[in-house]
Amino acid sequence: MKVDEGNRLKLFIERENLTQNDVAVMLGKQQSQISKYISGALFIPLEVVKTLHIERNLNYSWFFHGTGPMKVKDKAKATLVTDIVDLNAKIGALEAQVNKLRGLVDILLKDR
Repeated sequence: MKVDEGNRLKLFIERENLTQNDVAVMLGKQQSQISKYISGALFIPLEVVKTLHIERNLNYSWFFHGTGPMKVKDKAKATLVTDIVDLNAKIGALEAQVNKLRGLVDILLKDR
């Protein structure tokens, strides 16, 4: 798997003063998935990188190639297409969080 990208993800998380759990919540993933991305056991989906770019200004060039600054200072002026892509990434992350919460509610209701 992509160990360089895993190492860069770990470095990005540390520099942002986040925990793996913080990132998992932001992405609608489990903490164990984040750990596997970092170790290279799992391929890091493009959707994850897009969300980190949108939410935390992660620089694509730095993440994929190790070139340029870690974060972009000014995002390129948005177009309708980039707005839609950004919104879809956010919707996906929110849907994952909602589904996780629904599962927790179901468990709590069964224990009543």
